[in-house]
Amino acid sequence: MPDPQSDAHLARVNHERTRRLTAISFADIVGFTAHTARDEDAAIQFVTEFKSLALSITEARNGRIVEFIGDEALSVFDSAENAVRVALALSEAFKRATQEGKLRVGIHLGEITEAPDGGVFGDGVNTASRVQGVAEPGQLDA
Repeated sequence: MPDPQSDAHLARVNHERTRRLTAISFADIVGFTAHTARDEDAAIQFVTEFKSLALSITEARNGRIVEFIGDEALSVFDSAENAVRVALALSEAFKRATQEGKLRVGIHLGEITEAPDGGVFGDGVNTASRVQGVAEPGQLDA
């Protein structure tokens, strides 16, 4: 069994992952679970609208949607300013498009580990998720 502390092992592990400082954003639709229970078709429309807006607005600011998780979007940006501008624009566009929908967004500037498949992990992602979880409806927390 190879020594996990060996230079060769550490070089292989470091080659498989990339660590970098980035702005991480988590956004979700406020009250989505309750909305789904009341009107599933409308809830699906909310998610469809959210995904469409998130993709176009994020890409326009050189961000990348890492993944959609139900009614949430995990995004990364090379600039904290772009992350904040996207969050504000997305929140405003979603409210206009749905006439009642609100988003909750958490942003954190931190280090991530980027996997070869494009996924992101680490304390930076976890912190952004927790910041989003304590944001009030319609609020952007950073």
